[in-house]
Amino acid sequence: MAEANTFTHIQSLQQGEREAGDFFQEWEATLGLAGLDADDPIPMQLVRIATNARYKEPLRALGPGHAPATYLEWRARVTSMDTMWRQDREMERRGRRAQQPFRVRPQWQQQAPARNAAPTQQVALAPAVRRDATGTTFGGGGQLMDIDRARTNNVCRVCVRPRMSPAPNCTNRWHPAVFHRGGQRTVGGPAQALRQQEADQGGVEQAQAQDAALAPPA
Repeated sequence: MAEANTFTHIQSLQQGEREAGDFFQEWEATLGLAGLDADDPIPMQLVRIATNARYKEPLRALGPGHAPATYLEWRARVTSMDTMWRQDREMERRGRRAQQPFRVRPQWQQQAPARNAAPTQQVALAPAVRRDATGTTFGGGGQLMDIDRARTNNVCRVCVRPRMSPAPNCTNRWHPAVFHRGGQRTVGGPAQALRQQEADQGGVEQAQAQDAALAPPA
């Protein structure tokens, strides 16, 4: 019963537009299930009928003595013709594509944005750097100001010297002034230096007044 169903399936097999290799592979597998020899007269007649007409008609036209006599010859000739036909079709398709004129899109279509286009990614700009006469004051949000950094390190932000050390050439008022008192070199802050200068000036005026009082009248 199974062999009868397989033989019925063989009779219904057709190559159609399938490649020759796929068709003959299924043909041989079905013959094996039915226990038939591919070179037997009935399978040979059936395979000629099942082959695509574009191949079997030229082979039949060759006449006795020139047409393939065995299954292997038939399969080889049909496979070769099928390969050449498909290659020609591919070349014709490429040729038609190359001959088609190049279509230029209208200007309004070229400038129109694509639908469902992904949003443009915003590029983050670097924060503006503010500077003063002495250099960078601060570099924006999240960056430590140079003034705060100098105060933390206890150094001058102008000359980068220690904050409480004298620096005659520095314009920063953080440095103590250098002055002389009683022949000794003393270091003090700007306010202390000013008070010392006032005290020295007052002593000179007092000495001049005492000298004028002790002087004999002219």
